Amino acid sequence: MALVDANPGSSQAALATRAGITGPSLVGIIDELERRGLVTRERSAEDRRRNMLVLSPTGEETMHRLFAEVTEIEAPIRDALGPKDMAQLAHLLERALTALAENKG
Repeated sequence: MALVDANPGSSQAALATRAGITGPSLVGIIDELERRGLVTRERSAEDRRRNMLVLSPTGEETMHRLFAEVTEIEAPIRDALGPKDMAQLAHLLERALTALAENKG
């Protein structure tokens, strides 16, 4: 849902690429989110064959509530590490994710 929110109106293919997963894998996830009323598929005005993904109002509310919970859960980690170490942790995690993505296939 955060990926859809950060890239409103993106196609399923574009989001799959950004997420580092296959299109069919994303379709299953989107199908479930749509079934729960959290995202909607809208036809592109520019290309009627293309579905654009958008968070529904319920999806936006759910995402904001979940991010608030995560922020609360992560607070002790942020407090213990401080800004410098948190930045280093984020950098190391990004490197690890990049290494995994490059090693796929």
